[in-house]
Amino acid sequence: YDVINRKYHGHSDRLELQIAVATPVLLAVLPYAVTAISAELSQDNQTVTIKPSVQVADGTPGRHVVYIRITDADGRPRPEYTKDIIANDGRGSHTFNLALNDPAGQWTIALEDIATGTTATATMQIQLP
Repeated sequence: YDVINRKYHGHSDRLELQIAVATPVLLAVLPYAVTAISAELSQDNQTVTIKPSVQVADGTPGRHVVYIRITDADGRPRPEYTKDIIANDGRGSHTFNLALNDPAGQWTIALEDIATGTTATATMQIQLP
């Protein structure tokens, strides 16, 4: 995977690249292709839990970094709830507590596997007392 340009180079034992002078290159070598990323979302009172899962074509996923970006029901990005998490064996967990003045309604959870650029978006209905 070309991490910077979000490009999959396929399964091979070599890679030919033309690299311009002073151009950064970051490659991720994985023994599988990442096919999707998804998340299980839940709310228990004021606590929200997001459990991302990386799916791969063959075998068991290894350690991945998943970026979780949160947008509230008013469409505002929520950096205080946004986080990079380690997903060992392709699975991770992120839990945060809602503030008393957070808006109820449909929140958007954006997921990105950092190494491959694979993304997904999910929504959840946040209910507050």
